[in-house]
Amino acid sequence: MLRGVFQLVTGVTRGLGGRKVRRRFPDVDEKHPKGKFFQESKQKRFGARTRRSGFLMQWSKVPNIVVPDLRDFELKPYVSEKAAKVFTPPLDSSTAKITERVTGDSTIVHSS
Repeated sequence: MLRGVFQLVTGVTRGLGGRKVRRRFPDVDEKHPKGKFFQESKQKRFGARTRRSGFLMQWSKVPNIVVPDLRDFELKPYVSEKAAKVFTPPLDSSTAKITERVTGDSTIVHSS
């Protein structure tokens, strides 16, 4: 009788399959981020997954980067006087077309 009670009590403390149930402490290191960041790149999520494996973008979470106008700015980027002069030839038409497709900037096209 006493042995049956012991087995009943240990059976309750063990989980399914006869394994011992242990309480784990929550992982607090960066390898287990709890949904705030992507594990590989540590970036915040800018939206949410939908039920059918889609992605709903939330534009309020996307950072807005404001770049000031630097046309009349007095300081220029530093370049050493000892730097070698580099000549970049103008782009040929095929390279210019590819660059225009990638960047969407048509001002790169040079006529030769």
